[in-house]
Formats: sequence, structure tokens, C-alpha cells
Amino acid sequence: MLNNAFDKIVEDKIQAAMRAGEFDNLKGQGKPLALDENPFEPLESRLANHMLRQNDCLYPWMQTALDIEAELTQTRSRFLQSRLSGHTPAEIQALQAEFFEAVKIINKKILDYNLQVPSSVFLKMTLHPETEWGKIRENK
Repeated sequence: MLNNAFDKIVEDKIQAAMRAGEFDNLKGQGKPLALDENPFEPLESRLANHMLRQNDCLYPWMQTALDIEAELTQTRSRFLQSRLSGHTPAEIQALQAEFFEAVKIINKKILDYNLQVPSSVFLKMTLHPETEWGKIRENK
């Protein structure tokens, strides 16, 4: 309750300031925010991160994450295109085995990626081949 009352007081003060024109003619008004600096970024990383951003580069672990997502999307797409219908049970079993092998390779890349990330917030969960296969079967 106290939080809601505090929020209301703050909102009322902001609205009153807006009506009084206190937010008019602010420096940078109408321009995009400059979000180049991250206040939570460690000081020892700022220069390196700035240089990476300026040169459209990523840390290797970030590129690995993008590569994993691209490979997963490509793998799903390839098997979705096969559509599984019109195949004999033996052909479907062979496609399933091939898909499981592709997921196994992706999972290995995910585990390698998880060893590279600087924080647990970036960890990726490995894939369950049966669950992924079920998703493909549902889209037929």
C-alpha cells in the first residue's frame, strides 16, 4: 500500500511539473537518448566495450550465441520443410535419427558456450531432442 501511495505522489509531482512547463526545452529534447554508456558496466571493461561497439564487433561468446541460434533455426527449418508426411515409417525414423544427431551437436555447442559466458545470466539450456522433435511433428 505504501508503495502505491508513494508512486501516486511521484506521479502527481511529475504531472504538475509537466503542466508548469518544467520539462520544456530540456537539453537534447526530441533527440534519441545516447545509450553508449552503461552505468552498470565495470570500469575496467568500458574501453574494450566501447571499442567493440564502435567497430560493430561482439565478444566471442556473444557471436557463439548468435551462431547457435542460427544453427537451431536452420535445423528446425530443414526438418519442417521435409514435412514428414508422405514418408514411410522407416524414412521418418531415419529423419528423426538425423534430427537427434543435429540436436546433439547443437547441445555440445551450447555446453561449450556455457563455459565461455562471463555470468550465469547468459547460460543457455540444452535442448531435449524428443521435445524438439515433437514440435516438428506438430507443425506437419
